[in-house]
Amino acid sequence: MKNFEDFPDLDKIMAENLKKMKFSLMTPIQKAVMPYIFKGNDVMGCSHTGSGKTIAFLLPIITKMLKEGPPEDEQYDGMARPVTLILIPTRELAEQIYKEARKLVHRTGIVVVKVFGGVGQHYQIR
Repeated sequence: MKNFEDFPDLDKIMAENLKKMKFSLMTPIQKAVMPYIFKGNDVMGCSHTGSGKTIAFLLPIITKMLKEGPPEDEQYDGMARPVTLILIPTRELAEQIYKEARKLVHRTGIVVVKVFGGVGQHYQIR
């Protein structure tokens, strides 16, 4: 696969968001890992900074969330709650991934939140 549009399960809004982000051709790391992630497999990949690793793991996660919808649980009926948790080793990387995720979920109804240590919780709730 060369283009993001080659994935049959790619949501229309996600395709539009990728286009707005100026992504059309996939990078080598994306070509290597995304087909496996879309099939539900775990992967481990190594690639240089700026090579597209963030999109390589975010796109399948968000696509699955859009396809399956929110989990049904009568205990939390109508309440927002976490569906996916991404653990990141540094605040700077958390900020980078947060910004990319927000661009990808634009107009999907998915809300991206970042939480990290070292600052008060009131600051992060805003």
